[in-house]
Amino acid sequence: MKVARGPRPWTIHVFAIITLAIGLWSLIEVLLDLDFHTRIMERRLPQIAWSEDFTIVFASARFTIVCIPVVAIWGFANRIARWLVFVMTGYGLFIFLRSFLDILPTGGLEGWLYYNWPSHLSTILLTLGTGLLFTQQSNLWFRSKRTEQQREADLVAFE
Repeated sequence: MKVARGPRPWTIHVFAIITLAIGLWSLIEVLLDLDFHTRIMERRLPQIAWSEDFTIVFASARFTIVCIPVVAIWGFANRIARWLVFVMTGYGLFIFLRSFLDILPTGGLEGWLYYNWPSHLSTILLTLGTGLLFTQQSNLWFRSKRTEQQREADLVAFE
């Protein structure tokens, strides 16, 4: 993979900022209340002996995983990473809508909104950020980087 040179469209910058902000927000949230998040992880994965140290490692790993597609897209104009982000955001949006439809008949919508608003806000922002990857400016940028890489490969092949 070659590093994408030249200016990036504003849509790519906004996607990177939104995605990194959400990942950093999640990391900071865990670090500020380690005891609470350790107990949550103990309930979700009881087969693992959770400690505050392991919770920090897990949260840091999640942040690193968020950074990987941002680097692939912003740094290398990787179109596969763009589609991977699209699929994963689509899955997150599906879970979001399913939980919304599940809570609707019970009348617990106020609690669902109140207690889960950070998660809902991050889902909505990430969906908007992912949508920016498929605007006309972004498509032209990804296409231009593809043709530059093909030209460089052709030049190397004929030397």
